Amino acid sequence: MELESSIRRYASYGWYYEVHDLGYKYHMNDIIAVIGLAQLNKLDKANARRREITERYNQAFDGVEWIERPVEKEYTRSALHNYVIKTPYRDKLNLYLKDKGIATGVHYMPIHLQPYYRKQAKVTLPVAEKVWTQLLTLPLYPDLTDNEVDCVIESISSMPLD
Repeated sequence: MELESSIRRYASYGWYYEVHDLGYKYHMNDIIAVIGLAQLNKLDKANARRREITERYNQAFDGVEWIERPVEKEYTRSALHNYVIKTPYRDKLNLYLKDKGIATGVHYMPIHLQPYYRKQAKVTLPVAEKVWTQLLTLPLYPDLTDNEVDCVIESISSMPLD
């Protein structure tokens, strides 16, 4: 019961969701596939813009002791789908940015903490349970303007920690 009540405290956050039933992942239909194929023509440009934003975030948060930035290993090249920081102030930062009109997210709550899976197997994964409470996804999408990126950076940099 203690675990469930500690998880439920996140219900008021905009990113919170629960899995109550087993579901299925269906394949897309032809119309959606055609739209997806057309979007592939924009992929390189979109990924380049995400990389620009990521580099700006990385520079801005370099040396910020309470933020751990995402790591891209030398032998990889990320698509930069998400920019996820690790911070002990995740919940405070989430609400602070929300008050400033900046949407953030949490990707993803460990599956064994979802209601459906908690009923299936009683398991504790202490590292996952600790780490996910520190992860926050910042805005990162190709249409994010430089001014909006500046706003995210300035807002995070000005958040009072006390």
